[in-house]
Amino acid sequence: LQVAMLVTQLDDKTTEFQYSSHLNFGGSLPRAVINGFIIPSFNLANSNHQAFFAYSIHVQDLTKTDGKLLGEVLVNQIKAARKRGGWKKRTELGKVGVDEFLYLSAAMRELLPRHPWIRALLHEVSLNKVKAAPTVHIALGDMKDNDAINLAKGLSTIIL
Repeated sequence: LQVAMLVTQLDDKTTEFQYSSHLNFGGSLPRAVINGFIIPSFNLANSNHQAFFAYSIHVQDLTKTDGKLLGEVLVNQIKAARKRGGWKKRTELGKVGVDEFLYLSAAMRELLPRHPWIRALLHEVSLNKVKAAPTVHIALGDMKDNDAINLAKGLSTIIL
């Protein structure tokens, strides 16, 4: 197994992290073992590293790419929470996953006091019910939980 990591500071707020691994078993392991166990294990380790860095980013340091990463981490957190119980508890466990994400993420902890409706919006998204997108005519600063829930009902959440 050959592993290489390259960390490059691009500017004061951006650091690029590249991770590469090369498996060479000389043909002694079946492809099913490699594809079914070893590669997913490496991918899980990579996603755990990404989650750690995503959780530590503060609001003022967020970039568009970081926002996408936080979305992926949120989806993974919801999926992990849902696995803890049976299908009857999917709804409440999805909300638990959202709450864990909001607690673990430095950016979300900073944002929630200013925009408390984000919690209600993400809870509604975690329900994974795709509906027609409504129109909301309200400024973000004036938004309340009901407005956020109404807006979330129209978000396409087929990724969950």
